[in-house]
Amino acid sequence: MENRTYPALFRKERCGLYSVHFPDLDCAVCGETLDEAMDMAKLALSAWLRKDGMPDPSDLEDVRAKAEKGDLVMLVEEGLENARLAG
Repeated sequence: MENRTYPALFRKERCGLYSVHFPDLDCAVCGETLDEAMDMAKLALSAWLRKDGMPDPSDLEDVRAKAEKGDLVMLVEEGLENARLAG
């Protein structure tokens, strides 16, 4: 089965953490660094898709158009094998 890719909004919060939100899913995570946030996003995406199914991902440009100033919009590919676990 092919891995799915979804757009995600990455935002550096005032507390220093990076939050990640998937506009197409009811799914959000965070990490202490941008790399850790990406890894957490991959893990969360994989778990969400296994549990709740696979909606069609939004167009990346549509998500960019709705992003707030300072947000990073990146594609996240599901897959536990692609994520580095912290610790």
